[in-house]
Amino acid sequence: MIARGIIPTTLEFLDNLLINCAEDFAKIGLPRDAGAVLIIEVDGYAPELDRQVEQIEEVCRNNQARDFQIATSAAEVEQLWTARRVVIGAVARKRPSYSLQDVTVPRSNFPKIAKAIVEISQKSGLAIGILAHAGDGNLHPLVLFDARNKDEVERVHEAEAEICRKALELGGTISGEHGIGIAKKPYLGQQFPPHAIRLIEGIKKAFDPQCILNPGNMVEVK
Repeated sequence: MIARGIIPTTLEFLDNLLINCAEDFAKIGLPRDAGAVLIIEVDGYAPELDRQVEQIEEVCRNNQARDFQIATSAAEVEQLWTARRVVIGAVARKRPSYSLQDVTVPRSNFPKIAKAIVEISQKSGLAIGILAHAGDGNLHPLVLFDARNKDEVERVHEAEAEICRKALELGGTISGEHGIGIAKKPYLGQQFPPHAIRLIEGIKKAFDPQCILNPGNMVEVK
């Protein structure tokens, strides 16, 4: 649809696992058997919106969308946004702990990274839900586990590393929104060459020579 000049204000993706988590919690009426749901929101003047909606439906159906529904009231719109808002907290009904990831790939590679995450889930034996801002290729895989289980924790770290590697392989980045911090610091060298990391360290040292601001985050400066 973006290729047709339609720029949605929102393009949110929830996979089957997260659809069911949202339904268990809020009972909104999402299709539990769907592989995924794409929430598309557009704005503008009414005549133009009608044309956009027609084109969006055509694009969706041409790409094997099973169903296409239009929210016709503020209440229906709010229901859809409720699903999006509650889904992260709702995963607690499945497993007691989760790790929220943040990778971004070019939009054209969104299907490839989504497929790779499914394969990583199967390989690791961990449930991984996919929540995404599909319009900009930003994915937030939710890795579900029990933090009391050391074996599961190790598998979570391995799955996270694989997701980051795949994002880089597909021309993306290890963080689209949330930053590097401590958790993704081990993967920074996979995305940037040594001279770029030295530059980051130099900037950090220039503004924080005593290393008192978030010490140990992103890079090590001594």
